[in-house]
Amino acid sequence: MLTLVLALPAVALAAAPPFHVAVSAPTHTPLTCTNWDITVHVTRGRERLAGRVTHYDFLFDGQNVSGSQRAGDRANHYGDFRDGIFRDVLVFPTAAQNEPLTLQVWVNTRFGQRVAGSFAVRPKANPHRQCKVNGH
Repeated sequence: MLTLVLALPAVALAAAPPFHVAVSAPTHTPLTCTNWDITVHVTRGRERLAGRVTHYDFLFDGQNVSGSQRAGDRANHYGDFRDGIFRDVLVFPTAAQNEPLTLQVWVNTRFGQRVAGSFAVRPKANPHRQCKVNGH
């Protein structure tokens, strides 16, 4: 019985996540067809990690509705980050307006892969801009 009690803390420690991923943005209601800046913070305790944001998923009612969108598509912005911070700009198409979505951000570091999937988004229609055919 004593062996079982001593083993429990080791199991609990092994299950602890190796690093933390958090997403922030200026609003949860971005305008469609307009740049929306996001920041991804990646830490392990007080250490700010380096790594790569590989892709984004957008969920509607728990189901992926976007496929996997590659992160950092702009020139010289490949999804790599240092010092625990990754920034990107996303654009929501007109079809996303008023839809309750959840943004998931997939991150790789030397400690493995994690996802931050709790950023709720509900894009609003932009009265001043209509998206072109390519969604921007």
